[in-house]
Amino acid sequence: VVFEASRDAIMVLDADGLIRLVNSSFSKMTGFSESDIIGKSPRLLRASSEDERHYDAMWQSVLKNGYWRGELWRRKKSGETYPEWTSISTVTDNQGKVLEYVIIGSDMSERKYAEDRILYQANYDQLTNLPNRNLFMDRLHQSLQRVQREGTALALLFIDLDRFKNINDSLGHGAGDKFLIEVSKLMQRTIRDSDTIARFGGDEFAVILSPIYGPKNAGRVAASLLDVLSNPINIDGYEAIVGASIGISMYPVDGKVEQELVKNADTAMYRAKESGRNNYQFFTEEMQQAAKDRLTMEIDLRKAIEGQELRLVFQPQVEVGSENLSGAEVLVRWQSRDKGLISPGEFIYLAEDTGLIVPIGEWVLRQSCLQYKRWQNAGVAPPYLAINVSGRQFKMDGFSQSVFKILQETGLATENVELELTESFLMDDQEFAINTLNELKEMGFQLSIDDFGTGYSSLSYLKKFPIDRLKIDRSFIKDLEHNEEDYAIVRAIIELAHTLNITVIAEGVEELGQKKLLEELHCDIIQGFLYSRPLDGAAFTLYLQQHRMQSVQ
Repeated sequence: VVFEASRDAIMVLDADGLIRLVNSSFSKMTGFSESDIIGKSPRLLRASSEDERHYDAMWQSVLKNGYWRGELWRRKKSGETYPEWTSISTVTDNQGKVLEYVIIGSDMSERKYAEDRILYQANYDQLTNLPNRNLFMDRLHQSLQRVQREGTALALLFIDLDRFKNINDSLGHGAGDKFLIEVSKLMQRTIRDSDTIARFGGDEFAVILSPIYGPKNAGRVAASLLDVLSNPINIDGYEAIVGASIGISMYPVDGKVEQELVKNADTAMYRAKESGRNNYQFFTEEMQQAAKDRLTMEIDLRKAIEGQELRLVFQPQVEVGSENLSGAEVLVRWQSRDKGLISPGEFIYLAEDTGLIVPIGEWVLRQSCLQYKRWQNAGVAPPYLAINVSGRQFKMDGFSQSVFKILQETGLATENVELELTESFLMDDQEFAINTLNELKEMGFQLSIDDFGTGYSSLSYLKKFPIDRLKIDRSFIKDLEHNEEDYAIVRAIIELAHTLNITVIAEGVEELGQKKLLEELHCDIIQGFLYSRPLDGAAFTLYLQQHRMQSVQ
């Protein structure tokens, strides 16, 4: 009864090792009926993939020890193979003579599938089916062992897609996933079968080129990858272009262990981003020092935020002709207790890159509002404060509401705040930018475009954006008196902006001659050292009081 009721396949062999008896579960599992199998050798069930030596060793153990347990690959009558957990026991009489062998087997297919699936998930990216970081590091370890034996070179490429976030933000994460799948296929077709490409996560990929015959060949592969990634990729009818930044480290010159090569390739990739994106950079020792300095500054900047080392300064904006105070731009400075005054050019880019610009931006807005409120109460407040907004802040969910909330909490009207935005990040996703700008405009904020002329410089988009002012970048003002091209550009910007009823501000005005030319070109507002350097709160309060007295007189 137990023999037939068992869910496991049971097979009984006679003393000569031929099949004498099988149960119904055996027939269900293998497809062999009793008439197919009785009197035959169990080798009939052995899958062709099963090693003959493993099979012989199994029977040697049975004959020597009287039992064996382990995994076998079996063949069904249909020819299909499956894994089986098998136990073999010897049955003897009182004198130790073998009477029969009892073999019990259970199908491991589902368990094996689950194990393989778990192993796959642990080693492969579920979206692209590329190796993940875990498997990549294992292959890198193996590749390093091989090149060390052979005395050859190896290249590690670290790849970061440049504008992938724009696709997610504008088309949705579904489209972003499709884009990553297509990018993966393109890169796989670009490298050799012997090379390894992996997805490290998000929009980061890594490639092992092994063997590679020097940096020149690694550079060629990187250039080919940049070429394919700079072409439009059709996603749901939308032509998406991102480009990439690639960092390259070479074995053995840039590192001899996995972690060192990965770290150095990552450092080189960041240098590629800082160099304008859509390019590749080889790791250098100078980058290593720069990376250490960058990490030190990031730690110091975090401490500066917590330790209140940041401070605000204010630079007046003056109306051309009337000399009336139009407003003031808020600028941030870092007064380090250890290193003294650190210029924005040294830490703002780092704050942008690390995301620290978000808490810094919120702090600047809140402190600016509080300072403006104090000036209001003293009766000397300028018409508005112009406050810079970073791309990271602007693209955050709920940005408009978070800005409005700070003004409510500080009791300031939106008409007293102008938000300055850089044209490059507005152009990254125009639809999103238009919607957010309209939200801010409906709340009553004044809006301006900072550093105009240095980014896309497409004047046509000004019609779409609800902009009040645009600020001509100082690079066009610097040689205004001596450079005909700069003069022509400034004139064209002013004329078109006025056609669209947009006020024009010229920043970086330091010379009287520059001021006179801007006045002739009908520029509206001037900002620069000609009128005042950026002043701290106390000094600007004095400036406002003096300006107030002059206005009264």
